Amino acid sequence: MQWAFVKRSWAWMLSGVGLGAGGTAAVLLFVHGSFARGMVVGAAFVLVFGGLAVLVMQLTGTAPLGMGAQAEVWTASELRPLRRHGWRMANHLLLRFGDIDHLLVGRHGVLVIETKWSADTWSLDSDRVGKALQQVKRNAHDIRIWRPELRHGSPEVVRPVLFLWGGTRSDVPKPDHVETINGVDVIYGLTAARQWREALIQRSGTPELSDEQVTAVWDAVTTNAHHLDQREQRETAPPSVASIFMLGLGTVFAAILSVLACLYSMEAITPGWARVILFAAFTAVGLLARRWTPTRTIALGWLTGTGFTAVLALAALLTGRA
Repeated sequence: MQWAFVKRSWAWMLSGVGLGAGGTAAVLLFVHGSFARGMVVGAAFVLVFGGLAVLVMQLTGTAPLGMGAQAEVWTASELRPLRRHGWRMANHLLLRFGDIDHLLVGRHGVLVIETKWSADTWSLDSDRVGKALQQVKRNAHDIRIWRPELRHGSPEVVRPVLFLWGGTRSDVPKPDHVETINGVDVIYGLTAARQWREALIQRSGTPELSDEQVTAVWDAVTTNAHHLDQREQRETAPPSVASIFMLGLGTVFAAILSVLACLYSMEAITPGWARVILFAAFTAVGLLARRWTPTRTIALGWLTGTGFTAVLALAALLTGRA
């Protein structure tokens, strides 16, 4: 499984190893002595190959819980632009036996949405898809009987939708259109998701709900919702395999850059107290970057590099190699 993915993505894997090797070579230019050089090479080996191993596990399903949560983020990213067109959106609505992943409320009705992820290619006639269809239809039924505005509406006033993500273990292309199975719109992959969203935006005809009914349903949702999506309206594409991989490389690069910056500064600064201030400043930079969401992961690499260099400097000092 993992090996098949590595064989399909060998170019990305090789570029990661190459970046790690180049960064390690650059760090070694500032390190003297076999002991310190050995520590650098060992740490680089663990950092690069460990990071690649974690990436492969995430993308091939060894960490299904984490990817399941990430799949819900991808679905929310595709739904969020609909708010510009009059739809209201909630995530994780708690009703009866379980939670509803996503809910859209608008003049054209209520969409009850379930998200599923799998590392294997989805087969639309599989038992797993069948169970997911039953789940989302049950959730749609719960929503319909929950509110009188929906109980007495047309059959189309509440519609179940199933989003399927994943399939990284296979290079079989995903469908580029929406499938309707037993009254459920099944959306597999990014292309179908974008097509479904555009069709929803262009939808015409007589609205299923009046403005007053939409407000009444939404007020009930806000009262019962576990968590509402209140982030600013923006269109954020779900991260691709390439973007996840580049984020990993950026984190590794930040760690290497931090090590280089620390070592270069240590070459120019000799007093011990000044070096302590130096490491404190580099740590502060990393902690500040951790407070900003786009750089949070990369900042972790920076802090790792700073901490590694501090340990290296301390070890060299204690062994008389400073």
